[in-house]
Amino acid sequence: RENANSEERMLRFINPDANELPPKPAEEEEEEVEMPAELICAVPTGPVGLKLEGEPSMVDQMADFSCLHDVGDVPGMVVGTLEVEDGTKHYEMSSEDLTALLQEHAESDGRVLCFINPDVQEITPKRQWRKRKWRKKMRKKQRTN
Repeated sequence: RENANSEERMLRFINPDANELPPKPAEEEEEEVEMPAELICAVPTGPVGLKLEGEPSMVDQMADFSCLHDVGDVPGMVVGTLEVEDGTKHYEMSSEDLTALLQEHAESDGRVLCFINPDVQEITPKRQWRKRKWRKKMRKKQRTN
């Protein structure tokens, strides 16, 4: 398309009965990358550059500008949690909810994403996470008494 108006464009027609067709270019094989069981990363201000799908949110693609390229290859991983600057942890989010939260806190320096490899590790359900948080709180309370 960028050459649509170029006068130097050439189109070559080949009669397959008279000439041999040129070989098809070899397809590049994608390099298989091993995903870790879990990946926790602090996210700087601005857009994250992820395309998310489903519930829980699974990373479908990373944009070229994504700040997460330095951290690792996250497509195929599930977002287990998002912690925002005030320490609130959000989990089991749909793609829409996670996108909205990331946009809402885009100017925050304190965002932390926890990615989970769904083939290796289970996602902690909300109820279990709340129960663990409650138990931890109760143990801490007992120690202070």
